[in-house]
Amino acid sequence: MHGIRKSDVPKTPEEEAAVAEHVKQYKEISSQVMALKSAKQFDKHALKLSGLLVVLNPEFWIIWAFRRDAILHLVESDSSLKQELGEAEAKVTMEALMKNPKSYSAWFQRQWIVDQGMVTVEKELRLCDALLNQDERNFHCWNYRRYLSKLANVSPQDTLGFTASKITQNFSNYAALHQRTLLLPTPLTTEVLHEEIEMVMQAVFTEPYDQSNWFYYRWLVRSLNPLTEEFFVEQTSWIESLIQEEPKAKFAWIMLAFVLERAIDAQLQDTAALSARCKDIYVSLQTVDSDHEHYYKDRVARLL
Repeated sequence: MHGIRKSDVPKTPEEEAAVAEHVKQYKEISSQVMALKSAKQFDKHALKLSGLLVVLNPEFWIIWAFRRDAILHLVESDSSLKQELGEAEAKVTMEALMKNPKSYSAWFQRQWIVDQGMVTVEKELRLCDALLNQDERNFHCWNYRRYLSKLANVSPQDTLGFTASKITQNFSNYAALHQRTLLLPTPLTTEVLHEEIEMVMQAVFTEPYDQSNWFYYRWLVRSLNPLTEEFFVEQTSWIESLIQEEPKAKFAWIMLAFVLERAIDAQLQDTAALSARCKDIYVSLQTVDSDHEHYYKDRVARLL
């Protein structure tokens, strides 16, 4: 039902009963686990019961910490348990992540078992690739993969190649684009800058109404300091060409104005003429994109 929040839809008696049972189960398990924690009962029973709890509530970070203490205690008592406990914890964290793929606590626990040498980095990298095939925008998984890549001495170039493959699959993959901002060398060389802009151009000429690559483009342009006249002419030229093909693509207009503002700041060409043109764009955008009218008015005011 469009326009109606799921929480506003009345539950059936069966659904109400299921929710009540879930809450009852959660409270019972939580009470038992907290008692085990208070008693510092670091055994397999505690791990089994607390495992049920963190799957029900993946953000219960205190219980994840309790599990870490229990695992360390058991391994200290019997080092032969290390692999078994590591594999079991990997399974629990995966169940928690299936419940909530963006759980900070569950991802932290996953990283912890890697740091303890309980699972191999190579296996985790393969897992990340599989998870990103399911949800290519999961920032937690991307960050975890970058962490693993450093541990495995994967070169930034290879990781950049992986992000490029994901972007090719889906131009609007903002998470992959963001990873590139973390991986590319700073300051960007002219060669790298042009290569990245070429990639952006391929994307926006295909999907001019998607904002992901435009935001990445803004980051690229900001990275060049000072702005050169040659670069300014190149950028305005291709953006204007796109606008001729797609005159309603608001992000193209926004980025054109952004490049013009950069040129004004760098005092390239006739700054008064550039400012007048920039104002015209922002005034037009107030009608085209009325939701951000105040932002565009602010941009005009700053150009006075």
